[in-house]
Amino acid sequence: MAADNPKKHRVFISHSTKDKWIAVQLDKMIQARGVETFRDDRDIGAGVEIIKEIHAQLMQSQELLVLWSPQAIASKWIDSEVSMAFGMQLHVVAIRYLTEPESLPVCIKHTHAPELTEADVNKYLDEVEARAKKFKGA
Repeated sequence: MAADNPKKHRVFISHSTKDKWIAVQLDKMIQARGVETFRDDRDIGAGVEIIKEIHAQLMQSQELLVLWSPQAIASKWIDSEVSMAFGMQLHVVAIRYLTEPESLPVCIKHTHAPELTEADVNKYLDEVEARAKKFKGA
């Protein structure tokens, strides 16, 4: 959901429209850990200038989670979101689905990018929850 509390750690979820079902499941799991999320397909209304809204929402986030899939590789929007988040020095995590680390955008190519497996997703959820608790206590 869109940020309504500036003191909460917030994750911007970047995904291809074709991967929406997976993104929704990740979103539910993140929110179940008490962490706010932003997802464009849910949170951007009709008539809103998309690129300005993406920028504004990234500015309100502390972290970008990108679902890195074959569809994401082909998406200029996802490439823009990752580049903006990297430029804003957000914590960027790519969870890979049917892709290899070599396919990651240049700016995050040398970061650990876990696969979309139960173990890796659970580890990510533990880590994001810990970052959220640390942010709240800051």
